[in-house]
Amino acid sequence: MDAGLVELISAGRRRPLRKPHLVLLASIGLTWPTPAAAAQATLAGSPESMVRQNQVAREHGLPFVSSRSELRELLATGSLVQLEGNEDYGPREGRSPLPARPELKLFLERLAAGYREATGEKLVVTSATRSADRQPRNSHPLSVHPVGIAVDLRVSRKAASRRWLEETLLSMEGQGLLDVTRERRPPHYHVALFPGPYLQWLESAIAVPSIPQGPDLHLETAPGTRHRDPREPGRPLQPDATHEVSRNPTDPPARGGAPGTN
Repeated sequence: MDAGLVELISAGRRRPLRKPHLVLLASIGLTWPTPAAAAQATLAGSPESMVRQNQVAREHGLPFVSSRSELRELLATGSLVQLEGNEDYGPREGRSPLPARPELKLFLERLAAGYREATGEKLVVTSATRSADRQPRNSHPLSVHPVGIAVDLRVSRKAASRRWLEETLLSMEGQGLLDVTRERRPPHYHVALFPGPYLQWLESAIAVPSIPQGPDLHLETAPGTRHRDPREPGRPLQPDATHEVSRNPTDPPARGGAPGTN
């Protein structure tokens, strides 16, 4: 991979993306999914979305962390990494770096760079990987927080910032790259990344042969073929698909979304 590209997407501290950097990203095809790709995507949680998230984690062969000691072991092997944060994102005030899978860290860094460029705000992470023995009482039994592919993001007080983030996440959900839910108790965005489809979409967008991933990520799809779209069994992922927006992403979900979908 090109050294300059690695610097843009790798971990560590860097400046927010400005216009010259955006020109570079556009020149290599590293673009954000457009809001028009968010067909049937919604901020309201559902039992089906929890089943989908859990199924994706198991299909990828990802371990569910049961204890703090197991979490430390996965950090030592590189299956989990620390979200140290940078100028674009970080944990909420007073919190230490949070653990997550390498694919989720890569996703967060790219998302946060675009978010800060568009809004001027820093993306705040309120929760990421939690071992099963540290899950809150209202957590869903199929939660993928113990896997390391889920992250909770603070809801901005600014309508324009919420709109940008919601449209971007709904667009990616519409392409089968993740699931997003706007939770109300407490207020946050719950995002579950689908590592295989996301990495394939990113490789297609960047047009490079490989992207770093966790050592224990098992992708059964043969080289040169598309990953199955998690939204529909047997449907191949279409990274460049476009769809119509089915709803206004800034409208609050009916009844505030399903409680306990984390």
